Amino acid sequence: MSEKMLCAIVGLALGLAGGCGADPDPTPTPDPEPAPEATPDPAPDPDLIPLPIRPDAIPAPAETRSIPSAATMDPTGRFASRVLVEGEGTEHPRPFDGVVVHSTSWRSADGNMFDTTRGDMGEPPRAIFMPDLFPALREGVQLMVQGETRRFWFPQDPPEAGGPAGRPEGLIAMDVELVELHPAPEPPESLTEPPASAGRSASGLRWVVVEPGTGTEHPEVGSRVRIHYTGWSADTGEIFAGTYVSGQPWRRVVQGMIPGLREGVPLMVVGERRLFWVPAELAYEGQEERPQGMLVFLVELVSAT
Repeated sequence: MSEKMLCAIVGLALGLAGGCGADPDPTPTPDPEPAPEATPDPAPDPDLIPLPIRPDAIPAPAETRSIPSAATMDPTGRFASRVLVEGEGTEHPRPFDGVVVHSTSWRSADGNMFDTTRGDMGEPPRAIFMPDLFPALREGVQLMVQGETRRFWFPQDPPEAGGPAGRPEGLIAMDVELVELHPAPEPPESLTEPPASAGRSASGLRWVVVEPGTGTEHPEVGSRVRIHYTGWSADTGEIFAGTYVSGQPWRRVVQGMIPGLREGVPLMVVGERRLFWVPAELAYEGQEERPQGMLVFLVELVSAT
């Protein structure tokens, strides 16, 4: 039931879904002065699979063609980076936070741009669930603060270094601006076991009202609702989805939800926030690539029609 979101970081570079946010000046950020010494462009590799030339292509800065001495290599060897623009924030993204980013990506071997959120054909900045980033970029973004722009180099060699699968071969360079940080909610204290005071239905669904609502009508199974939610795995304590990533409510007919929420959401009124403990048999039991075991949802009912 992942709201994945998410999103798509960076489009082709990351293979995620789009988000929204403020769109700053679409021109590339200039390097700070003094600029690092330019390095000669490497000779094109005749064995490279050609990339389509985009009409909105932003020229590759000279230093993206190879890793410069001004960049700092991560101890893991997965990436190198340097800060282009200092950020005004103080908090760094955590592993399950949401981030909104702008980015542009180039293949270093020939300087061809293969993705951007900038320019006339670029998309708005993208809302991303941190676990959806490829491993090396996820580590890199955690070094950043809001407002920062950082240039990354990803060798992608060997493949287990964490490069984005199916992307242009060899070294790639990426400029990333961290536009917004959306912190993940803290998990409930009783994540693995609901409190004794929790309500219980015959199916085994448990719940606690966190905040009473202002409405009086309950949605029906056929109602179209908008909800904010965060979902945790009771087994691992990890978040697997949440609308906090994009900041936009999830729109859905109640009938189309997993059985536990199909039963639980009609108990709510608009404005109410409720915690649900959903047994495996009322969630995704047996469904591949879905979280298994008991799931815990914090749900806020925004509207119902």
